[in-house]
Amino acid sequence: MEIQNTEEEEALINILYEKLQEHISDSISFKKARHFLHKKHNLSLSSVESIFTFNNHPQDIHISLENFSRNFIGYFKSINVKLALAKEEYQEKKEVFNAGIEPIRLAKENIEINQYGIMKGSVLNIVVISATVKRTPYANPFVILKCEMDSFVTTQVMYNSSPEWSQSFSTEIEHGMQDVVCTVMHYDPDGSHELIGVTHISMENLRDQEYKEIEFPIFLHKENEETAGSLKLGLQWIWDATKYYESLSIKWKDETDKFHTETLLLENELKAIQNFINVL
Repeated sequence: MEIQNTEEEEALINILYEKLQEHISDSISFKKARHFLHKKHNLSLSSVESIFTFNNHPQDIHISLENFSRNFIGYFKSINVKLALAKEEYQEKKEVFNAGIEPIRLAKENIEINQYGIMKGSVLNIVVISATVKRTPYANPFVILKCEMDSFVTTQVMYNSSPEWSQSFSTEIEHGMQDVVCTVMHYDPDGSHELIGVTHISMENLRDQEYKEIEFPIFLHKENEETAGSLKLGLQWIWDATKYYESLSIKWKDETDKFHTETLLLENELKAIQNFINVL
């Protein structure tokens, strides 16, 4: 469905059309018109070509100029939208990055080796990816994670026996031998939540900074009985928080530089368009 222009945009289209008529007469070819827009007003050639439909019939120039005026304003609006979306996406990435790096930053500041031979302040990253539950007739599953002194809870997924989350959690590790207890629950709006199944995740097989995605069976009462479903997790144990913090910081700097480059190009294009409208 086409979005209608506002009264202000329609007025701007008419003004732009009138100004174009003053500068581009029937005697000027469309090729020269393109050169006029590209060179004199510093609009990128790709911008001009994307919004100016060229025609070999001079008698149609006024129609083409009117179409150009409309396309030009549409292009101007699209650049504004792209810039807003880029800034919004960057802000979302920044919030995710800050949330993920904070426990690692704190760990970096408090590094020491404890009596277990584990670097105090090392970090376990956990991603709750998805689950499959056998509960009938339906399930409203959510997951509770417990590791040493910390606990985390995912959101609940309503009426779904194959829920997906992709929710990340980080916790500092003191001992390095304690299991991560993962409990899958059925959410009931009245507060009477029911147990679906439990699994215990050992950290013994995790290597420093290696990321693994593993699907674990969940059991209602005890292992060796029929499973109640499965839980897929992404696990990463960061033994050396210093190196990991530095690598994340470098990656984020690259992401930030990329964002500034992309937004600068969009902002320069907007300035060129605005300048074109103002001085034409």
